Amino acid sequence: MPLNHKEITLLLSELPLCGSKIQKVYQLEVHTLIFELYHPDEHFWQLYVEVGTQEARFHRISGPRYVHKTMNKGAKQRFNQYLSSHIEGMIIEKVVQEEMDRLFTFHLTGHEESLLLFFRFYSASKSNVIVTNSDLVIEDLLFRRPKVNEISGKTFTIEDRFKPSTIFTVREYPQNMSFNEYIESLFMGERKGETEDLLDLIHSHYEKQKVALMNEKEHIRISLQSTSNGLEYKNIADLLSSNAHLVKKGMNFITLTDGEDTIQIPLNPLITCGENISSYYTKYHKEKNKREYLEESLNIVEKKILAVDEKMKQFEGSSILSLKDLRVIYSSLEKSTSKRELKYSSAPGLYIYNGKFDILIGRNAQENEDLLKKFTKGNDYWMHTRDVSGGYIFIKYIKDKSVDLETILDAGNLAILFSKAKTYEKADIYFTQVKYLKRVKGGKKGVVLPTNEKTYTIVRDEKRIANLYEMQSVLGVSE
Repeated sequence: MPLNHKEITLLLSELPLCGSKIQKVYQLEVHTLIFELYHPDEHFWQLYVEVGTQEARFHRISGPRYVHKTMNKGAKQRFNQYLSSHIEGMIIEKVVQEEMDRLFTFHLTGHEESLLLFFRFYSASKSNVIVTNSDLVIEDLLFRRPKVNEISGKTFTIEDRFKPSTIFTVREYPQNMSFNEYIESLFMGERKGETEDLLDLIHSHYEKQKVALMNEKEHIRISLQSTSNGLEYKNIADLLSSNAHLVKKGMNFITLTDGEDTIQIPLNPLITCGENISSYYTKYHKEKNKREYLEESLNIVEKKILAVDEKMKQFEGSSILSLKDLRVIYSSLEKSTSKRELKYSSAPGLYIYNGKFDILIGRNAQENEDLLKKFTKGNDYWMHTRDVSGGYIFIKYIKDKSVDLETILDAGNLAILFSKAKTYEKADIYFTQVKYLKRVKGGKKGVVLPTNEKTYTIVRDEKRIANLYEMQSVLGVSE
């Protein structure tokens, strides 16, 4: 049963056509086209078009990207060659359907020209896909029909159509799916092995999440091993307090007895006894808070790993979920993954995601300058080796989320790696927000001076860097 004009209207109304960019066009056989499009809100999607056959129709392709064996072949058919060189890269500005007709038009805009792409779903002998310029002069078309002047260079005529005597209606379809999904299911059905493929893809998505979380857990565990609870500083502070009368300003150290033990305690000769005691209590609280933070972070990561494990169990041999449900679930997972990659796909330098924050890396003066001007905002964080030339490292700001120690260590190691300090065992790293960077008047490209900065001494950690790059490989994040 061919599509009637009301069904075509409904199909068009469900598609995110306006604003979509045509990224790629494939001609599978003589009668069939696949359009790969990108919409700012919907992201990647595919449109199936078949004309001039008993199964003529168009609809959105649901689920993961549809791949036909002919899509990757080298040689393209004539019309496909034209579409690839002229249509790809253009944006669909608007869609117009002729009144009560099975003819509709994509109005396309590009950098240098505007084109009209006509789709005509009449009888097999009159169906066609035609490209014209704004004056309706035919540029190229799917089927050449010289007898009716449908060839390149001729003017395309939209014939006057009589109002149909039959009152058409939209055929009945299940209300738990869109009309596009219904038309797709009628003709394409469940693609062979699609359920199993979707389950594998969903499982793979959560596997990647788990790998990222396991790497984060390992980072925290290593940090915990090198972090004490600070009690040694508290004991020293208590001991100094009990023997404050023996401590004099100008002393470099003092030797005191704690039970059966004799302890030599380093002192700052430039400050008072009370200030020395206070400095040890400060070290105690710092170590204690650091350990508590790491322990809490470890607890949170372990809960996330358990949650991912639970998700994976839900999809192991799942027969409860329908194919439609699996398509929706995978589509939402795919969008959440690709959104981050797309966000910085045009940024210069390198992009790294450490499981919590987006990190941008400038490797030279030009990339540093471009990142500063176009891809960073005032609240983003900046890191750079102190007194050593190198690339800029930017940690993208997340509202109401402070940069944690692990991210500082990740970014600090990247700052060392992309600087002349890359052979050092450790280096001092500046850390501040972009809004506190000052331009050097008359200075070289990309040169800034930090203010309100902190300085961290970062020990180069080859394993940490290797884990970061391994994570990018697993997550599918590209440089």
